[in-house]
Amino acid sequence: MMLARSHITKSFLNRQSLSSLTSVSKFSSTSSASAKKSDSDITRIPIKHLGVMAPYYIPPPIFSSPFSSWHKLVLRRWGQFFYNTYSIYKFKSDTGKAPKFEAWKDSAIAIFIKTNKAFAEKKTQLLMDETVGVQTFNSLHERSETIPKHTKLEWELVKIEENPKVVSFNALPDPNGVTGMIQFVMKLRSTQRVTVKTAGAEPTSTERTSTDYLVYSLDPYSDEMCLVGSLFECDHLRPIQPDLESVSNYKQMVAFQKECADIFREKPKRNN
Repeated sequence: MMLARSHITKSFLNRQSLSSLTSVSKFSSTSSASAKKSDSDITRIPIKHLGVMAPYYIPPPIFSSPFSSWHKLVLRRWGQFFYNTYSIYKFKSDTGKAPKFEAWKDSAIAIFIKTNKAFAEKKTQLLMDETVGVQTFNSLHERSETIPKHTKLEWELVKIEENPKVVSFNALPDPNGVTGMIQFVMKLRSTQRVTVKTAGAEPTSTERTSTDYLVYSLDPYSDEMCLVGSLFECDHLRPIQPDLESVSNYKQMVAFQKECADIFREKPKRNN
């Protein structure tokens, strides 16, 4: 069944309605980015098999949250700042290297552009290198297969609206407690343009500004990096410490990583 062109464009640009254009099987099997045993050495796992390792804290906007929670949100932002600072110190202490945030962000943006272009053009095979994680590749490929046959999409990054920011920096330890891998979350606010071409109709273009929280895995020793998923802003009730009970066993972790790997999934409703 062919979808209306305007609806397709809106779906691609707006994460909340993308599922109306493409879909991913909720219960299809995928490879896990995490080992079954808690003492597994992450340095032995290929970087593109490392999915999002935890529900990292993404601070919500203060002024759009209930007034009664403002003071707590300010304190949590300070807490997140101190946590990130400690993780950076841990990284420097263990590796003897200085963090290269600007270079990492440049690489992350390049991966974001390549990923969106490949998806729009139904060329997800171009992402089979180290561009994206295995689960993210599977999700993108499955969604691209559901784009209507006679519909062609062109994607363009029009403008980066503000300096991309690393909002969460996590030094993941090996069994000896030494930093073996990095996962960071980059906030990217950008304006994107999608052009929809359908047989027998004039092309239509739509621009939309969106904010994405993209999760990347990074080998701190080789600088190898790949996009492994995305997260959303937390609600005003959630503390900084993630609810690890929700990903406490292998089955829960697989489900969590599969969900995060789908970077075009709908944004959940926030608590009021």
